[in-house]
Amino acid sequence: MLSIFDFATYPKPDDFDFICKKKKDALDKISLQAKEGSCDLFEYKFNCWLYGFNNRACDLKVSYAMMVYYKNYGIPDNKWHIPGDSGKGIQYFPDYAEETYAYHYWFSFYLNSCYSNYFSLIDNLFHIINIKYDLGAEFKSYFRRTIFSKLRDIDRDMYNKFESFRKNEIYKKAQEYRNDIEHNYKPDQINSVIKDEYINGRRITSLTIGNYVTTDEFIANIEESIDLLARLLDEVRDKLSFINP
Repeated sequence: MLSIFDFATYPKPDDFDFICKKKKDALDKISLQAKEGSCDLFEYKFNCWLYGFNNRACDLKVSYAMMVYYKNYGIPDNKWHIPGDSGKGIQYFPDYAEETYAYHYWFSFYLNSCYSNYFSLIDNLFHIINIKYDLGAEFKSYFRRTIFSKLRDIDRDMYNKFESFRKNEIYKKAQEYRNDIEHNYKPDQINSVIKDEYINGRRITSLTIGNYVTTDEFIANIEESIDLLARLLDEVRDKLSFINP
């Protein structure tokens, strides 16, 4: 029996750079300039969040590269179901070899990491805004909502840019995927084939083929999300970075 650990490998440095080449410009833009040299207490606190943001950006880049690395081994999941033998039942992933399931596992592992790192970067931006504008928001469950509310009154332009980002369909889809991965049926796996519907107060249970999001669909959303964040940072970078002489 094969083990997923038999297929846990890493790209060489040159391979890593080649994998990231497609998104290099956007990934390079996901960074903020910290202050160089001596700092006062405010600057030091601000710098800590800037360095934290850049470290998380590196985490996103590594997660993205590893996800694509395992995809490149071959995960033929666009045809993820066909009729079973003699037309009975369903056969899932008909084009998979035994080792494909291991590659798919590692793809999903780094996919999860991609979404985690991506939304961690966005959280980090709100901490930077909190320090930059001295908003004094507490690190509680309503932290983002507090920042948004205060930002609307003191920098409407910044507020509008983040609001536009939040309402973008690419962001909404990424948020949906991430929420399902962490809290519901994982969309990178075939979910329950049992479907319950309520019609006129009665529960109707039926069998379905289930739902599934392909690896190509995930990569497309991750890459579009990276571009979206890079564009946002281009618009707000001067306000959220130190401009060193």
